[in-house]
Amino acid sequence: MRVGLDANCVSYVIDAFAGVAEPSDSLAIEKKALFRSYIYLVSTFWVSPRAREECSAMPDVDKKLPHEQFFSCLFPIAYPSDPELVTNLTNAFSSYHSGLRDCRILAESISANLDVLLSFDGKFVRRLAPFSTPTKLMLPSAFWSAHHPPTGARPLNVPAPSNPLAAQTWWRV
Repeated sequence: MRVGLDANCVSYVIDAFAGVAEPSDSLAIEKKALFRSYIYLVSTFWVSPRAREECSAMPDVDKKLPHEQFFSCLFPIAYPSDPELVTNLTNAFSSYHSGLRDCRILAESISANLDVLLSFDGKFVRRLAPFSTPTKLMLPSAFWSAHHPPTGARPLNVPAPSNPLAAQTWWRV
């Protein structure tokens, strides 16, 4: 299964790898589901060119550097196969959602044949999920609910013992 991320999801996964404590903010459920999905369900997350551009445009160099390092080895770019389709879908999606960058990320994900695009943006998901075929636009919690492994399952991806995240238990099932 080819699962893509929007820019906010990319940033959270990178932060989590830095050994972040258990999320407790308003997005805690989504953040836990996203990270657990990476640990247990998918070998890699894909990123559209527009999502990568958003991450590369970060003004904070200290945040930007880890993104560039992850892009070089863990988050491959899902290149669209049809630029005209991307333009047409972006324009069509903009009738339902005002975030043009979100619309473009979804259009690129569809053209790149991603199976799923994950986003923390509930409005984006509610407004465009009905139109995002064949790619499924979902919140990470919905993806996790639909695919999570049984309790005690072995992870596909495990933090290295030297990573502070290895000592955390919040991401385990």
